[in-house]
Amino acid sequence: MDPQTAVTLATISYCDDVQPSLNANLPGWTAAWVPTAPIYGNTAFIAYDGHSQYAVAIRGSLLSFTWQAFYNWFYQDLDVFYQVPWTIGGDSKAMIAQGASNGLDDLTGLVDGNGVSMISFLKSVLVSGTSLTVTGHSLGGNLATVLAPWLYYTLKNANKSVPMSVYTFAAPAAGNQAFANDYDKLFGGSSWRYQMKNDIIPMFPVPSQVLIVSLWYSPAPLASALSVQYQGYTVTLQEAYFLISGAIGVSEYSYGSYYTQTNQTQGSVQLTTSLCNQWQQNTIDAYFDTVSCYHSIQNYAKAVGLANAVVCKSATGQLQQPEGLLRS
Repeated sequence: MDPQTAVTLATISYCDDVQPSLNANLPGWTAAWVPTAPIYGNTAFIAYDGHSQYAVAIRGSLLSFTWQAFYNWFYQDLDVFYQVPWTIGGDSKAMIAQGASNGLDDLTGLVDGNGVSMISFLKSVLVSGTSLTVTGHSLGGNLATVLAPWLYYTLKNANKSVPMSVYTFAAPAAGNQAFANDYDKLFGGSSWRYQMKNDIIPMFPVPSQVLIVSLWYSPAPLASALSVQYQGYTVTLQEAYFLISGAIGVSEYSYGSYYTQTNQTQGSVQLTTSLCNQWQQNTIDAYFDTVSCYHSIQNYAKAVGLANAVVCKSATGQLQQPEGLLRS
């Protein structure tokens, strides 16, 4: 699979109606498995190209940002202050964030209208000559880095091993060094992690990277010039980043487990865009408009060479615009 197809599938995961959106953006692809409803907001679908390629596309969470939305996303969806053992791979020291573990449980618990789970469906269709790609943006990319190895080992144990690849866009780290090492051993040469320069989301939850984020967007909008409410106190946004970084660091130290991004030696691709320099005021709205722009999946799509913007279509053919999807 190429990155243009992968980012298109990741974008369609935000659409309400999958098949009409596939028809509009990837003619020939079909929605092979679609769950009836998300679990705690987490969902994904499986698409098939009609020949040999299956793809799992995982929906992310935030597309447009406010401080409150960002704060809730960080503490609830990612939930990086607690870590749990990663028992799927071969390293007993591997750990992942509680949020990544919860999200994986949600994804593997999804069922379609016939009560068929994702893994049951894949076991029924993956045969010799087929392949599987896992893709996602933002939280979807974060969850792709845990779902992909889970699928690999589960399919292997069922004698259903097929070539696998992973494409993530703007993905926060999901686990520690041991987890990242195991992931990279599994998918070295077949995993690509795309990160936009100046996108703050994939810098989380590594404390040193969170500190770097606090200095971005100079001369404006500048985090040190903006005030927010953090745990009942009014602080600058830069101070909030410092506090978050410190809290993560304390938690990591208590576990002896430190967050590390995957694709440590290969497959990590930095992208750039010139579309996000239009907000030059020191206001909280300007700051999060800038954050949203750099994080926009449509801007990731442009940066990897997709010629046309991905559109969401309804079953009646009407154009849909999920909040923030077309931000640029």
